Parts: sequence; structure tokens; C-alpha cells
Amino acid sequence: MQNVLQRFEEAFTAMPDIQTALIVLFFAFSVVAGNAVFALHYRRVGKPVLRSLFNPTSFPLLNFNTREWLLLLSVAAVSIGIIVLAALSG
Repeated sequence: MQNVLQRFEEAFTAMPDIQTALIVLFFAFSVVAGNAVFALHYRRVGKPVLRSLFNPTSFPLLNFNTREWLLLLSVAAVSIGIIVLAALSG
């Protein structure tokens, strides 16, 4: 385990600062915006948002409307764009 953590540390310290910032932005944006889309869906269908977000048995993608699909695709597109920028900045 120590060896894996050491390799991650070496990889991140060798990156330019802008690349590290873009990778952190990618993870933060993906998690926050992705959860926001699901929260909007649960609010629309009238389910409690916090309990539904952390329920492993709920599968809301089957009940998404067009707006929610477009928002989720937009989140994916922006996330891919951030990763491409990070790859090009290194």
C-alpha cells in the first residue's frame, strides 16, 4: 500500500500545477454536478433527496426525462473537456 501511495505522490508532484488543478477540478465538478442532476430528479419525482442519493437500491436513470438526460450528458461533456485540457496542458 505504501508503494502505491508513493507512486501517486510522485506522479502528482511531477505534474505542472495547472494540470494538477484541472484534475482536481475534474473530480470536484463530476461529483458535485453529477449529484446535482440526480438531486434535481429526486426533487422532481417527490422523493427525499438525501435519503435517495445514498440508497444503493434506487436506480433513477429509468425515470429520467429529457431535461435530466441533457443535463447529465452536459456534465459528462464538460468533464471530458476538463480532462482533455489537463492532458494537453502537461
